[in-house]
Amino acid sequence: MNLIRTTLLLTCFGCLLAPAIAMAQPAAVAGGTGDGPPIDLTCVGVAAPAVVHVRAGAFPDVGVSPLDSRFEWDFGDPGSRYNQLPGWNAAHVYDRPGTYTITLTVRLAGGRELTRSTWVRIAPDARKKIYVSGDGNDRLDGTSAGRAVRTAGRALQLAGGGDVWVLFRKGDTFDIGATIAINGSGIRLGNYARSGGAGGEDLFKDGVPLKPPPGVAATTAPPKRDALPVLKKVPGGTKDDSMFLLRGPQDVLVEGIEFDSAWDLKSEFGSKKVPARAFTVGGTNIGFRWCSFRNLTDAINTELRPTGVLVEECTFSDEIRGYCIYANGASHAYIGNVMRQSRQEHLIRASEPGVTHVLVAYNDLRRQGQAKGSIEFRDADWFYVASNYLHSGTLRVGPQEQDKATVPDWQKIKCEWGVVQDNRLDDLFFNVRLGTYHVMFRNNVIRMRDEDWAIIIACDKPGYDDVRKAADIRIAHNTVINEGTKGMFLFVQGTPVDLVVQQNVYVAPNVKPGGSNAGIFTTRSLDGFTTIDGNVFPAGPGGMHRLNSQQADRNAWQKDPKVKGERYGLVPFDADDNVPLMTNAGAKVGSDKRERKQATTP
Repeated sequence: MNLIRTTLLLTCFGCLLAPAIAMAQPAAVAGGTGDGPPIDLTCVGVAAPAVVHVRAGAFPDVGVSPLDSRFEWDFGDPGSRYNQLPGWNAAHVYDRPGTYTITLTVRLAGGRELTRSTWVRIAPDARKKIYVSGDGNDRLDGTSAGRAVRTAGRALQLAGGGDVWVLFRKGDTFDIGATIAINGSGIRLGNYARSGGAGGEDLFKDGVPLKPPPGVAATTAPPKRDALPVLKKVPGGTKDDSMFLLRGPQDVLVEGIEFDSAWDLKSEFGSKKVPARAFTVGGTNIGFRWCSFRNLTDAINTELRPTGVLVEECTFSDEIRGYCIYANGASHAYIGNVMRQSRQEHLIRASEPGVTHVLVAYNDLRRQGQAKGSIEFRDADWFYVASNYLHSGTLRVGPQEQDKATVPDWQKIKCEWGVVQDNRLDDLFFNVRLGTYHVMFRNNVIRMRDEDWAIIIACDKPGYDDVRKAADIRIAHNTVINEGTKGMFLFVQGTPVDLVVQQNVYVAPNVKPGGSNAGIFTTRSLDGFTTIDGNVFPAGPGGMHRLNSQQADRNAWQKDPKVKGERYGLVPFDADDNVPLMTNAGAKVGSDKRERKQATTP
């Protein structure tokens, strides 16, 4: 593999921050110097802990599509969590001051190495602190643990314009009735121990199941001390049931707090939605890490279209009723989170007006059943879904047909430019809808047990397929292991545009003949396919194809000019679902599955 490497040295003196805080120093040359892809600095925090968001700019003319390339970021912060990330865009928290080098490597199937660089620096943390405790007094000023205030509302009032830590004492519970607005810049919400210490290693990690990020060896977790502070929504609000409303703040980071409500699963609401949302988010550069979310309808709802959102290593319990994350805006990164279930909705959803540039990586997402999705991207552009573990639910991209009845310009809603790679998907299918363009689905492992299909591409819907298409969809180097007696590798409904199915492996030793069981099942001809090349299907019934919904003669299938190098047989795989290298097909996902199982054991 050849490389395009773009190196960025970022100087973090601010990004759209309050006037009292120094603005970011511009790089010597916008986007850096060199001949690689430019890097856009979406937003940058001022002082540690500082969140930096980056995204790749215009892809250079190197003769290949960006879909055929791998985008890999290195934030120059060795030993930190998620120092290396994939994606069109990415984000990182710098916990220490200093100057850092950020490197973007774009790996091409066959290209050259290009370089680009610039610089930036993180300032030390000089924020003042406001302490909040269960036995505090709102008539005090909160300037020390001994002078702590009692309520979150009073603490945020004292925070004023920002540049402040608001620290909640561990083990205490703080009721929130009316919505609290966060309007300042440079605000940090965190916690402090009952001993009075705050900041550094004493913050946020206790009680949150962290797994080692890529490239960092597992270490012994710090001893568990006090439980996280709990901010609890109680009756007393208005029609806006949010605990916190962020309309336009800049550079806000929330870490090490549990958000809950008075309405658990035994309340009068049961599993239905409750009048409680943790955050309604707008503004610029808003981050959450090491937090816990429980009995809420939505945990983090970004309907106000913020730019620069990081959600990192948070836990969302099976008590969530609505969305763990509802995504609107630009430059979002959801990294290393654990989502256990939503009682009513998708775990992560992006709908009109949508999200542009979103990274979903290293998450553990679980649902019960496939009625709702683990990831539901109805309106998302430049999305990158990588190295996640998804159990049940669905992974769907493309707008819904209901848009026609609810959105005046429904024809314009679409999903464009996406990569889904290196994921492990159990009891879950990948669904491409009409209105999806330029998507690569590569190097994923799907385990299925009597589901109808592993991958479905829906291209046929009267009243929709005349204005929406499923075009430039690439299914490459995936492994599907069917442990059941029925199902198909790929179901194509209607006629796609430029569909590529290349070097995949389908293992289905127990599939029985008859029914709709198939390797590839298409309701039309192969006219919408660009190529079907180098795939390996079972020699038995699971490897029979269906063309125009009818069983295809295998010899006639192989003679079609679009079918090349197809093989049939039982492919072995190791304990981590990797197939032998000599197969020259299928996914190679290393030992992440074993590590992820170990890391997510309750």
